[in-house]
Amino acid sequence: MGEIKFVDLKYQYQILQSRIDKAIQKVLDHGQYIQGPEVFELEVKLATYSGAKYCVSCSSGTDALLMSLLASMYLSVPVQLLQKIFQILQ
Repeated sequence: MGEIKFVDLKYQYQILQSRIDKAIQKVLDHGQYIQGPEVFELEVKLATYSGAKYCVSCSSGTDALLMSLLASMYLSVPVQLLQKIFQILQ
């Protein structure tokens, strides 16, 4: 029995190579590597897809966990404590 690959990224890249390369070149051309128009477009598409009112992207899974933890605490934690947490994280 042959090996079953969970995700074959090489195959997926071969199928989408021209679209991926074009999108990468577009970012390289305008030079907005952080918070460029593609980030905004992604957030709008993800919010629409998920049915959410808003979407906020971040740079890592760790940041996503931290953001969700802080958001869940927002309603039940005094503002002063949140300010102290943000000071520690900076």
